[in-house]
Amino acid sequence: DIPKNKFVVVTGLSGSGKSSLAFDTVFVEGNRRYVEGMSSFARSFLDIAAKPDVDSIENLSPPISIDQKSVIRSPRSTVGTLTEIYDYLRILFANFGESHCPKCNALMNKKSNKDILLEIKKMPPKTMLVIMAPYGKKDKNIIETINQIGQLGYARVRVGEKIMTIPEASNFILNNEVGGEADIVIDRVILDSKDKDEERIMDSIETAMKVGGGSLRLMLDNKEIISYNRDFVCEKCQIKIKEITPRHFSFNNPEGACDECSGLGLKMKISSELVIPNKKLSLAEGAIKPWGSVGGRNGNSGQGMQLLAALSKKLRFSLNVPVNKIPPKKLEIILYGDENYDFGGVIGLMEEKYKSTKSDHTRSEIEKYMVSEICPVCEGKRLKREFLSVLLNGKSIDEWVNMDIDSLAAYLENSKSGQNQNKIIGALTKEIGGRLQILQKVGLGYLSLSRGTQTISGGEAQRIRLATQIKSKLTGIIYVLDEPSIGLHSRDNKRLIETIKSLRDRDNSLIVVEHDRDFIKNSDWVIDMGKGAGEEGGEVIFSGTVERLL
Repeated sequence: DIPKNKFVVVTGLSGSGKSSLAFDTVFVEGNRRYVEGMSSFARSFLDIAAKPDVDSIENLSPPISIDQKSVIRSPRSTVGTLTEIYDYLRILFANFGESHCPKCNALMNKKSNKDILLEIKKMPPKTMLVIMAPYGKKDKNIIETINQIGQLGYARVRVGEKIMTIPEASNFILNNEVGGEADIVIDRVILDSKDKDEERIMDSIETAMKVGGGSLRLMLDNKEIISYNRDFVCEKCQIKIKEITPRHFSFNNPEGACDECSGLGLKMKISSELVIPNKKLSLAEGAIKPWGSVGGRNGNSGQGMQLLAALSKKLRFSLNVPVNKIPPKKLEIILYGDENYDFGGVIGLMEEKYKSTKSDHTRSEIEKYMVSEICPVCEGKRLKREFLSVLLNGKSIDEWVNMDIDSLAAYLENSKSGQNQNKIIGALTKEIGGRLQILQKVGLGYLSLSRGTQTISGGEAQRIRLATQIKSKLTGIIYVLDEPSIGLHSRDNKRLIETIKSLRDRDNSLIVVEHDRDFIKNSDWVIDMGKGAGEEGGEVIFSGTVERLL
């Protein structure tokens, strides 16, 4: 018997049948029965495992297997995406981050029409307010700009820091050097303390935003000028960002991912060292490895070698001298091409073939000569520059995810205590902090959220999945784990055991395949498989409490 709602450790020699009992019997049968409870339509989309070779299993609950193999090993998956912490960070940055210009780092602000109206309502009574829309461009002819404004039906403009009528502006331009930009006067209002005529002001704001292409200016008492933008705009660099949403911080979304590396942070590049590994060979002897040797299918009888032969006559080099004897400039043309010589280059031709081919075999052959390098545009940060320039507490989202989990948890805690947060930020940071704490409890505090799932071990992947299950707070489940202590430092064992016990305390059953002494000592029930391995295994030689075992 295996007791329910207990922490059960299945131990024994390697090959003695521990995994066969826990995974191939308990988990498979529990999963099979759960699936059989679904409709026939739902079952048609699922693979139903064969019934294990057992007489009967009673009182089974729905099982969840947390092994070391089933984690997604994708270059687009990270610890942050796997634990869903990155999703909360995207929401946090999209709603509360400060956008900065990616070129000059200046702060970029935007205001909605309602925000602008609220600011106007707070202005003191008797304030003389002029609502204006910027029109034209600095490099454009100012006379054309003024004529266009007149054709639009507006009577006044602001040119050279003065408000004047259209005819006055035309005369002013003839006698002064003025740029091509002017401000159209949309409305002039003197604010009343009792009746600020909100409807009229709102109409004027909407008109100014429409005419000004998303920008407007307010002149206060003929002195102060305040600029507003519907989008994030850098006045100096003229960079405009229309909107910032959570999807713009996703490297798996084209709107946010770096265009150069498509959000991978790495770029595959054909290596000249792999293309010509032996520079003591001549081109005729097959120095260019992808093209093969003399007489080969892709050798000097192929199109590539014909192009090289034609190039050798133009550049005056021999195909029969070792590559290391060819002058560097000529070798660079051989590899990367030159338009002046009507040659695309060995690497250029390979890159073209790699992009155009539909053959998986051809692509895999070319990939043998490729190396991955950090993307030169995003510098491995995966996102577009404009979204990496959105800062929260002075740090970009890339800086947040590159901190290890211990440091990020401490940073969040200090941020909460150091300032008064609004309720939404508080709720988001609480959720993020809670998930980070669970990862710390399972001994993963040294990982960063940016760590790719391709580079984590089976034990780390299993503990990440365990952390997500703890957060789900399910009850009445049978959890089956496969040696979760693998790769874990002994000092973190205690925290991991306490975490597993917390699952048990929610009325879940835990079956853990494990050799570790600490796990066995802290378990509620031990099943020892034996007596030997292989054909000599598969027998339960002990089943009971730790006290009885000792």
